[in-house]
Amino acid sequence: MLNPTGLLRFGTLICVLPAVALLIVYGLDLSRITDCQQQGLSYSPALGSCIAATEPVMTYYARHSLLINISLLIATAGALAMTLGMVLKGPSQGRQPH
Repeated sequence: MLNPTGLLRFGTLICVLPAVALLIVYGLDLSRITDCQQQGLSYSPALGSCIAATEPVMTYYARHSLLINISLLIATAGALAMTLGMVLKGPSQGRQPH
């Protein structure tokens, strides 16, 4: 039988880590785009640097859709593992009155 506490811990890690990783890489990408725009330039994802030509801004999702979709699928699996762990563990008994 599955260990409910281990399943809860594993599910929590698998649920949270992909979301945090996506927030970090999205923030770094947005920072690069903002830096270029503040200099009056455009960001080229292909070159990874600022360019003088005007280039339409492609979203991070448009450039890395597979990475994002797999990360969110893993996070969903983690949420399901947490739910299963909670169901197997059952309700908490709390503190018993003396």
